[in-house]
Amino acid sequence: MNTEANKNLAFANSLLDKRRYGPALKEFEDILKDSPRNEYAYCGIGHLYLQQYNMEEALAAFNKAVAINPNLGSAHQGIGTIYLERKLYPQAEDEFKIALLHEKENIFIHQMLGYIYKKRGKHDQASDEFVLASMMRLSEPNRFQIIANENTHSSVQAKDLPIKLLRMPSFPNHFEINSTELDCPLIPPLAMGQLASYLRSNGFDIDQDDLNITIHYDNYFSDDEKDKIDTQIFFDEERILRYVFGARDTGLDLAMNRIESKTKLGGYEVILFSLPIIFSNATGLMFVLALARFIKMKYGTTIIVGGGNQSVELLSKYERKDIDFVIYGDGEQILHGLLLVLKNSVPKDVFMDYQVMQNGNLVANEIYPSLKPDFTGLPLHKYRFRGRQQDNNPGLTAILSEFNNSEILLLPFKFIKGCPNECIFCPESTNKIIYALEPLAVANYLKELQQYYSPTGYFFLSDTINISKKYINELCEEIIKSRLKILWTDSARADNLDRDTVFNMRSAGCIRLVFGMETGSPALLKRIDKRLGLRGLENVLHWSDEAGIWAGLEVICGLPFENEAYIQETLDFLSKNKKYINTIYFNQFGLRDGSILMKEAQSFGLNNVVVINKYSDEEFNYFHKYGYDEENGLCWKDKKSQILYSHKKFTTTIDWNTEFPIYEFEHFLFFLYSKLGNKAKVYDVFAKVQKEKMYLLSLKKNRKTAQAKIYQ
Repeated sequence: MNTEANKNLAFANSLLDKRRYGPALKEFEDILKDSPRNEYAYCGIGHLYLQQYNMEEALAAFNKAVAINPNLGSAHQGIGTIYLERKLYPQAEDEFKIALLHEKENIFIHQMLGYIYKKRGKHDQASDEFVLASMMRLSEPNRFQIIANENTHSSVQAKDLPIKLLRMPSFPNHFEINSTELDCPLIPPLAMGQLASYLRSNGFDIDQDDLNITIHYDNYFSDDEKDKIDTQIFFDEERILRYVFGARDTGLDLAMNRIESKTKLGGYEVILFSLPIIFSNATGLMFVLALARFIKMKYGTTIIVGGGNQSVELLSKYERKDIDFVIYGDGEQILHGLLLVLKNSVPKDVFMDYQVMQNGNLVANEIYPSLKPDFTGLPLHKYRFRGRQQDNNPGLTAILSEFNNSEILLLPFKFIKGCPNECIFCPESTNKIIYALEPLAVANYLKELQQYYSPTGYFFLSDTINISKKYINELCEEIIKSRLKILWTDSARADNLDRDTVFNMRSAGCIRLVFGMETGSPALLKRIDKRLGLRGLENVLHWSDEAGIWAGLEVICGLPFENEAYIQETLDFLSKNKKYINTIYFNQFGLRDGSILMKEAQSFGLNNVVVINKYSDEEFNYFHKYGYDEENGLCWKDKKSQILYSHKKFTTTIDWNTEFPIYEFEHFLFFLYSKLGNKAKVYDVFAKVQKEKMYLLSLKKNRKTAQAKIYQ
């Protein structure tokens, strides 16, 4: 191609990158008028139609490109993607392998080959591709760095850009009591730790703090009233919005000044607000709006908000006059680019020209592999379990006193992103991008975390840790070889496990595995595409118990088209295997964004899907975004009742399930395993203490309910 044609092609592709499909198509077609055998223009048109999900036109364009140049890797990639969408896995595999011959460093191709191998039962090959994709992605330059460099004038000196990263708090409803002690999650925020790690490794000066743990901790433990924040203020939405729009409010000013006494807010060019996933109420959103107003009025700082997608969507309902940018999605790369723009005084229009916007939010549509988190700057002593409850059963005083003074610290860690299993209800089921850190790197990261923070154990947060037998066994062997002697928990599937692997996991420090069964009904399992053999699950439960691993089982109450017979099949399975099941997590079904069930609702018999944005209450125990009707089944009003009925039937019928205050459960389990080691001994003590803890929890609930009535 001549120089002019190259320029035109680059311009057309830049329009395609910016999702400007009409102008991009015109540019490609103009190129073909002058050069009818330009394979790159046909390939560009193919990718344009592919992004618009016009598979027939895309395939025609890719085939024309391949007819001109059989060695054009990007065209074979496009054809492979179309075959993949049509579930023609052998043909897709062939096309991706041809593409890989010409584009060996193409991360997307490795990802898709991994996905296909998984679908075809080649689990070890799949995990190898996921690991390779992670290694390649982590070594790849950030495209926003390139954009910033290209648009930074040589005479412009990069300015200092001090940044503060703050986790936002939220405050529970009066009926939500999850601990007999500090009623707040005691796990450091993983997403913040990974973001801080990523930005610091790219040269940014980051301070970080967690206002959620700090406010709750001081309100519970401090004897000084000046340390405490009146959290009830943030339940008054009208009051907060008046404050945001300029009304004077001495109570809110006092709260904001007390917050500033807890964490430095001045002296930063940028403050990043990290929103947790919000389930209960709008208090977290109200806090964000109020604090943004306070900071903007006092310091004029640039404020950027990101976090849980659900929370960002809910924030979009409000006018965000004091917030400069809101990021939706995995924000590492896009935030990096935005901070480079601010640091190098690049015109914001240059950056924004490459962005996808939705509801006023910057959409981060690139997934980045997990990193070793950096928790430096967070108040780690406040996450250590500390109890002050003294009115214990005399027979349990010694063990509970030891637990109260144990200072158990658990660190979260995620080294697998994405899940290859595609259960149709899961928010990950439409995502084909999966990253897995290589086992040696995971072991090395754990060694560094152990040396620096000395936690009691790790809360691994994989969707499925056993993406293949090869991967999980290599991981366990690396942990064992490193002589870390750590304790950890994670989620797993019953497939890709055998008895030797389960025992290997225990030897590497695993003390609990949570398995997603969802339902004990074979018909309903097939309907949700769980691809789970119940006999295989029974075997794994037996092996876990034999190995000394605490077994958790997840059950979804109120799945679409669930009926009394399906419920009974699940109850029968649970009762049959209760000797080997230690904790059952009963979850109320909700239709989730990102799931195949949401994407293809009508084809699965769900009609009239509507946004309801219902926060948790005394019936629904978590946020529900959507309502729906079952085809030839229940309307939403009746389906809601059926979900609640199902949940109540399970929780009342299975009266042998181990219950424990949610925010204390993991800490107590790790405490017992670190003290006793033996599962039988752990279970014996746990069973005795759970009765006492649940009794104390009921007393606390009664007190808080009475206080709420007085406050109202």
